[in-house]
Amino acid sequence: MRFMKRTAIVITGLIAAITMTVSDSIPSVHAEKSVKYVLYMEGKQANETDMFIQNGQMFVSLKQLAAAFGLPLTYSLTDELFTYHDYKLAAGDHTVLVWGNSYRGYQINIRAAGEESWENDAVVYKPELNCQPESDYCEVIKEKYRGPVARDGSLYVPARMIAKALDLTMDVQKKNNQFFVDLVKR
Repeated sequence: MRFMKRTAIVITGLIAAITMTVSDSIPSVHAEKSVKYVLYMEGKQANETDMFIQNGQMFVSLKQLAAAFGLPLTYSLTDELFTYHDYKLAAGDHTVLVWGNSYRGYQINIRAAGEESWENDAVVYKPELNCQPESDYCEVIKEKYRGPVARDGSLYVPARMIAKALDLTMDVQKKNNQFFVDLVKR
């Protein structure tokens, strides 16, 4: 009886090993071809670490974008109910503000140069929030969030949104299995 149990265990193990080997060698019908994205800012190729793709959306390092276009970028922390990260990117006649945190999400606004109040800001992106009744205690609805992302100590902004905010042209070309994305001043 013991011999039969051991034989059954060995045979089951061999079948499992063969199945895994065979299934690993057969390409999945649902496997997507790897697509490569190449980012250019003002005609210069960016490093691969300056961008990433998430949910079909390209995100660009705000710091590297500011450096590529020679735009001054300031950063500060504001302590209120939560700690907020406040980025300001001076772009000639206007300032682009990226403000928020990972709990409430980040908002992207455009403000006329020299203006201090947020009341007249043009909103490029505002996250949807789930708020407690009669409270300022709100949390971003993660399933709907498509805004800036803090990653590896840097803030990454959606390329299309920041191009709109900075009045940049975003040119996308596809060649073979590569996408070439070029952000250029108008």
